[in-house]
Amino acid sequence: MRNIIVCIHQVFDPLASLQLSANEKAVCPQADEEHLLTIEPSDLAALEIALQLQKTHQTTLTVICAASAAAKDDLRYCVARGATNAIHLLVSEEDRLDTWNTSLLIAEQLKQISFSLILCGEIWQDIMDRSFGPFLAEHLGLPQITRAEHVEIHNDTIQARSVCDHGDRELITCPCPALITIARFAQQPQYVAMKKRLHVTDASIKTIPVDEKAIPSALTQISMIGYPRPRVKYQPPPEKNLSASERLKSLIQGGQTKKQSDLTIHEGDTAVLAQKVIAFLEETGIISKQ
Repeated sequence: MRNIIVCIHQVFDPLASLQLSANEKAVCPQADEEHLLTIEPSDLAALEIALQLQKTHQTTLTVICAASAAAKDDLRYCVARGATNAIHLLVSEEDRLDTWNTSLLIAEQLKQISFSLILCGEIWQDIMDRSFGPFLAEHLGLPQITRAEHVEIHNDTIQARSVCDHGDRELITCPCPALITIARFAQQPQYVAMKKRLHVTDASIKTIPVDEKAIPSALTQISMIGYPRPRVKYQPPPEKNLSASERLKSLIQGGQTKKQSDLTIHEGDTAVLAQKVIAFLEETGIISKQ
Protein backbone atom coordinates (compact mmCIF):
# COMPACT_ATOMS: atom_id res chain seq x y z
CA MET A 1 0.00 0.00 0.00
CA ARG A 2 1.17 3.50 -0.79
CA ASN A 3 1.20 6.69 1.25
CA ILE A 4 -1.63 7.82 3.57
CA ILE A 5 -2.32 11.57 3.64
CA VAL A 6 -3.87 13.43 6.58
CA CYS A 7 -4.99 17.05 6.10
CA ILE A 8 -5.10 19.19 9.23
CA HIS A 9 -6.57 22.62 9.90
CA GLN A 10 -5.99 25.06 12.74
CA VAL A 11 -8.76 26.51 14.91
CA PHE A 12 -8.78 28.75 17.96
CA ASP A 13 -7.70 26.92 21.11
CA PRO A 14 -10.74 26.93 23.44
CA LEU A 15 -8.38 27.01 26.45
CA ALA A 16 -6.50 30.12 25.28
CA SER A 17 -7.20 33.54 26.78
CA LEU A 18 -8.25 35.83 23.93
CA GLN A 19 -8.66 39.54 23.51
CA LEU A 20 -9.47 41.97 20.69
CA SER A 21 -6.65 43.66 18.81
CA ALA A 22 -6.07 47.42 19.01
CA ASN A 23 -8.26 48.10 15.98
CA GLU A 24 -10.91 45.65 17.30
CA LYS A 25 -10.93 43.80 13.97
CA ALA A 26 -9.06 40.65 14.96
CA VAL A 27 -8.64 38.23 17.86
CA CYS A 28 -5.21 37.85 19.46
CA PRO A 29 -3.86 36.06 22.55
CA GLN A 30 -3.32 37.88 25.81
CA ALA A 31 0.19 38.83 26.84
CA ASP A 32 0.76 35.66 28.87
CA GLU A 33 -0.52 33.34 26.12
CA GLU A 34 1.88 31.85 23.56
CA HIS A 35 -0.41 29.56 21.61
CA LEU A 36 -3.64 30.78 20.08
CA LEU A 37 -4.34 28.04 17.53
CA THR A 38 -4.58 24.27 17.79
CA ILE A 39 -5.48 21.35 15.53
CA GLU A 40 -9.14 20.86 14.66
CA PRO A 41 -10.48 18.02 16.90
CA SER A 42 -11.93 16.03 13.98
CA ASP A 43 -8.53 16.23 12.22
CA LEU A 44 -6.92 14.76 15.34
CA ALA A 45 -9.37 11.86 15.12
CA ALA A 46 -8.37 11.42 11.46
CA LEU A 47 -4.71 11.34 12.50
CA GLU A 48 -5.35 8.61 15.07
CA ILE A 49 -7.15 6.42 12.52
CA ALA A 50 -4.34 7.00 10.02
CA LEU A 51 -1.75 5.94 12.62
CA GLN A 52 -3.67 2.70 13.21
CA LEU A 53 -3.72 2.00 9.46
CA GLN A 54 -0.03 2.87 9.20
CA LYS A 55 0.83 0.33 11.90
CA THR A 56 -1.35 -2.38 10.36
CA HIS A 57 -0.23 -2.00 6.74
CA GLN A 58 3.38 -0.79 7.27
CA THR A 59 2.94 2.27 5.07
CA THR A 60 4.08 5.88 5.23
CA LEU A 61 1.98 8.68 6.68
CA THR A 62 2.22 12.29 5.49
CA VAL A 63 0.50 15.22 7.21
CA ILE A 64 -0.21 18.35 5.15
CA CYS A 65 -1.40 21.77 6.23
CA ALA A 66 -1.88 25.15 4.52
CA ALA A 67 -1.41 27.75 7.26
CA SER A 68 0.86 30.43 8.69
CA ALA A 69 4.15 29.84 10.48
CA ALA A 70 2.24 29.13 13.71
CA ALA A 71 1.27 25.71 12.32
CA LYS A 72 4.82 24.33 12.65
CA ASP A 73 4.28 23.37 16.31
CA ASP A 74 1.16 21.40 15.38
CA LEU A 75 3.05 19.65 12.58
CA ARG A 76 5.76 18.77 15.09
CA TYR A 77 3.05 17.16 17.24
CA CYS A 78 1.88 15.06 14.27
CA VAL A 79 5.41 13.85 13.49
CA ALA A 80 6.11 13.17 17.18
CA ARG A 81 2.85 11.22 17.34
CA GLY A 82 4.05 8.91 14.56
CA ALA A 83 3.66 10.55 11.15
CA THR A 84 6.50 9.82 8.72
CA ASN A 85 6.80 13.42 7.52
CA ALA A 86 4.84 16.65 7.13
CA ILE A 87 4.27 19.24 4.41
CA HIS A 88 3.71 22.86 5.42
CA LEU A 89 2.23 25.13 2.75
CA LEU A 90 3.33 28.41 4.28
CA VAL A 91 1.03 31.41 3.84
CA SER A 92 1.32 34.86 5.41
CA GLU A 93 -0.59 35.95 8.47
CA GLU A 94 -2.84 38.22 6.41
CA ASP A 95 -4.09 35.49 4.09
CA ARG A 96 -7.63 34.39 4.78
CA LEU A 97 -8.15 30.88 3.49
CA ASP A 98 -11.60 29.35 3.22
CA THR A 99 -12.40 25.72 2.45
CA TRP A 100 -12.41 26.32 -1.31
CA ASN A 101 -9.01 27.93 -1.86
CA THR A 102 -7.37 25.80 0.85
CA SER A 103 -8.56 22.66 -0.92
CA LEU A 104 -7.18 24.01 -4.21
CA LEU A 105 -3.73 24.65 -2.70
CA ILE A 106 -3.55 21.23 -1.09
CA ALA A 107 -4.89 19.48 -4.21
CA GLU A 108 -2.14 21.01 -6.38
CA GLN A 109 0.48 19.70 -3.95
CA LEU A 110 -1.07 16.23 -3.65
CA LYS A 111 -1.10 15.81 -7.43
CA GLN A 112 2.69 15.49 -7.16
CA ILE A 113 2.49 12.72 -4.51
CA SER A 114 1.55 9.06 -4.82
CA PHE A 115 -1.07 8.05 -2.23
CA SER A 116 -3.82 5.52 -1.60
CA LEU A 117 -5.94 7.28 1.00
CA ILE A 118 -6.66 10.82 2.20
CA LEU A 119 -8.14 11.41 5.64
CA CYS A 120 -9.38 14.70 7.08
CA GLY A 121 -11.84 15.94 9.69
CA GLU A 122 -15.51 16.19 8.88
CA ILE A 123 -15.82 19.88 9.83
CA TRP A 124 -13.97 23.16 10.38
CA GLN A 125 -15.47 24.19 13.69
CA ASP A 126 -14.19 27.75 13.54
CA ILE A 127 -16.58 28.49 10.65
CA MET A 128 -18.82 25.39 11.05
CA ASP A 129 -18.13 24.33 7.45
CA ARG A 130 -18.10 20.71 6.22
CA SER A 131 -17.14 21.43 2.61
CA PHE A 132 -13.33 21.02 2.69
CA GLY A 133 -13.36 17.25 2.23
CA PRO A 134 -15.89 17.26 -0.64
CA PHE A 135 -14.03 20.13 -2.34
CA LEU A 136 -10.69 18.29 -2.13
CA ALA A 137 -12.23 15.06 -3.45
CA GLU A 138 -13.72 16.99 -6.38
CA HIS A 139 -10.38 18.65 -7.27
CA LEU A 140 -8.61 15.28 -7.25
CA GLY A 141 -11.42 13.28 -8.86
CA LEU A 142 -11.65 10.84 -5.93
CA PRO A 143 -14.56 8.90 -4.42
CA GLN A 144 -15.38 10.05 -0.91
CA ILE A 145 -16.99 8.75 2.27
CA THR A 146 -18.15 11.26 4.88
CA ARG A 147 -18.45 11.09 8.68
CA ALA A 148 -16.63 7.77 9.08
CA GLU A 149 -15.88 6.40 12.54
CA HIS A 150 -13.97 3.28 11.48
CA VAL A 151 -11.82 2.55 8.41
CA GLU A 152 -10.38 -0.72 7.11
CA ILE A 153 -8.26 -1.44 4.03
CA HIS A 154 -8.45 -4.74 2.15
CA ASN A 155 -5.99 -4.92 -0.75
CA ASP A 156 -7.14 -2.11 -3.08
CA THR A 157 -10.51 -1.63 -1.40
CA ILE A 158 -11.48 0.66 1.46
CA GLN A 159 -14.33 -0.15 3.84
CA ALA A 160 -15.63 2.51 6.21
CA ARG A 161 -18.43 2.67 8.77
CA SER A 162 -20.22 5.99 8.36
CA VAL A 163 -22.40 7.76 10.92
CA CYS A 164 -25.90 8.70 9.72
CA ASP A 165 -28.78 10.62 11.26
CA HIS A 166 -30.62 9.23 14.29
CA GLY A 167 -27.63 7.06 15.25
CA ASP A 168 -27.79 4.79 12.20
CA ARG A 169 -24.61 3.39 10.62
CA GLU A 170 -23.70 2.58 7.02
CA LEU A 171 -20.97 0.21 5.86
CA ILE A 172 -19.55 1.69 2.63
CA THR A 173 -16.95 0.20 0.28
CA CYS A 174 -15.00 2.05 -2.40
CA PRO A 175 -11.78 1.53 -4.40
CA CYS A 176 -8.40 3.14 -3.69
CA PRO A 177 -7.43 5.93 -3.85
CA ALA A 178 -10.23 7.68 -1.96
CA LEU A 179 -10.94 10.49 0.50
CA ILE A 180 -12.66 9.91 3.83
CA THR A 181 -13.80 12.54 6.33
CA ILE A 182 -13.67 11.41 9.95
CA ALA A 183 -16.23 12.13 12.66
CA ARG A 184 -14.90 14.03 15.65
CA PHE A 185 -15.81 11.33 18.19
CA ALA A 186 -14.25 8.49 16.16
CA GLN A 187 -10.95 8.52 18.11
CA GLN A 188 -9.51 10.37 21.09
CA PRO A 189 -6.17 12.18 20.51
CA GLN A 190 -3.19 10.91 22.50
CA TYR A 191 -0.83 13.04 24.56
CA VAL A 192 2.72 13.43 23.25
CA ALA A 193 5.48 14.33 25.70
CA MET A 194 7.25 17.64 25.11
CA LYS A 195 10.61 15.86 25.06
CA LYS A 196 9.45 13.77 22.11
CA ARG A 197 8.25 16.89 20.29
CA LEU A 198 11.61 18.61 20.75
CA HIS A 199 13.37 15.65 19.12
CA VAL A 200 11.45 16.27 15.88
CA THR A 201 13.88 17.76 13.38
CA ASP A 202 13.04 20.40 10.79
CA ALA A 203 14.11 17.91 8.11
CA SER A 204 10.91 15.92 8.71
CA ILE A 205 8.77 19.02 7.95
CA LYS A 206 8.93 20.23 4.36
CA THR A 207 8.05 23.92 4.17
CA ILE A 208 6.79 25.26 0.83
CA PRO A 209 6.16 29.05 0.69
CA VAL A 210 2.98 29.91 -1.17
CA ASP A 211 2.93 32.94 -3.43
CA GLU A 212 0.03 35.22 -2.48
CA LYS A 213 -0.79 35.63 -6.17
CA ALA A 214 -1.22 31.85 -6.45
CA ILE A 215 -3.96 31.83 -3.81
CA PRO A 216 -7.36 31.92 -5.51
CA SER A 217 -9.90 34.36 -4.19
CA ALA A 218 -12.39 33.07 -1.67
CA LEU A 219 -15.75 32.11 -3.13
CA THR A 220 -17.61 32.39 0.17
CA GLN A 221 -17.66 35.15 2.75
CA ILE A 222 -19.52 35.42 6.05
CA SER A 223 -21.35 38.74 5.92
CA MET A 224 -23.42 38.40 9.09
CA ILE A 225 -23.92 36.03 11.99
CA GLY A 226 -27.44 36.15 13.40
CA TYR A 227 -29.25 34.57 16.29
CA PRO A 228 -31.43 31.49 15.78
CA ARG A 229 -34.94 32.22 14.62
CA PRO A 230 -37.28 32.20 17.64
CA ARG A 231 -39.80 29.41 17.71
CA VAL A 232 -43.40 30.57 17.71
CA LYS A 233 -45.20 29.47 20.85
CA TYR A 234 -48.23 27.31 20.17
CA GLN A 235 -51.45 29.08 21.10
CA PRO A 236 -54.50 26.85 21.32
CA PRO A 237 -57.74 28.30 19.91
CA PRO A 238 -60.47 29.46 22.34
CA GLU A 239 -63.20 27.01 23.23
CA LYS A 240 -66.33 27.23 21.06
CA ASN A 241 -68.77 27.48 23.96
CA LEU A 242 -67.26 30.77 25.23
CA SER A 243 -68.84 34.16 24.64
CA ALA A 244 -67.17 36.81 22.49
CA SER A 245 -65.73 38.62 25.51
CA GLU A 246 -64.46 35.37 27.01
CA ARG A 247 -62.85 34.39 23.70
CA LEU A 248 -61.10 37.77 23.52
CA LYS A 249 -59.89 37.35 27.09
CA SER A 250 -58.64 33.86 26.24
CA LEU A 251 -56.62 35.17 23.28
CA ILE A 252 -55.07 37.91 25.44
CA GLN A 253 -54.05 35.27 28.01
CA GLY A 254 -52.38 33.14 25.31
CA GLY A 255 -55.27 30.78 24.70
CA GLN A 256 -55.33 29.57 28.27
CA THR A 257 -58.54 29.71 30.28
CA LYS A 258 -58.89 29.11 33.94
CA LYS A 259 -60.83 25.98 34.54
CA GLN A 260 -62.51 25.09 37.77
CA SER A 261 -60.88 22.15 39.45
CA ASP A 262 -62.36 19.61 41.81
CA LEU A 263 -58.99 19.27 43.50
CA THR A 264 -59.05 19.75 47.27
CA ILE A 265 -55.85 20.12 49.26
CA HIS A 266 -55.85 18.97 52.88
CA GLU A 267 -53.17 19.90 55.38
CA GLY A 268 -52.57 18.77 58.93
CA ASP A 269 -51.44 15.80 60.99
CA THR A 270 -50.59 12.66 59.03
CA ALA A 271 -52.89 10.46 61.15
CA VAL A 272 -55.84 12.77 60.52
CA LEU A 273 -55.03 13.01 56.82
CA ALA A 274 -54.85 9.21 56.60
CA GLN A 275 -58.35 8.95 58.06
CA LYS A 276 -59.65 11.48 55.50
CA VAL A 277 -58.10 9.47 52.66
CA ILE A 278 -59.71 6.28 53.91
CA ALA A 279 -63.08 8.03 54.25
CA PHE A 280 -62.82 9.36 50.68
CA LEU A 281 -61.99 5.92 49.30
CA GLU A 282 -64.95 4.43 51.12
CA GLU A 283 -67.33 7.12 49.82
CA THR A 284 -66.26 6.56 46.22
CA GLY A 285 -66.58 2.81 46.58
CA ILE A 286 -62.95 2.10 45.87
CA ILE A 287 -62.68 0.19 49.12
CA SER A 288 -65.45 -1.35 51.25
CA LYS A 289 -66.40 0.07 54.58
CA GLN A 290 -65.11 -1.86 57.53
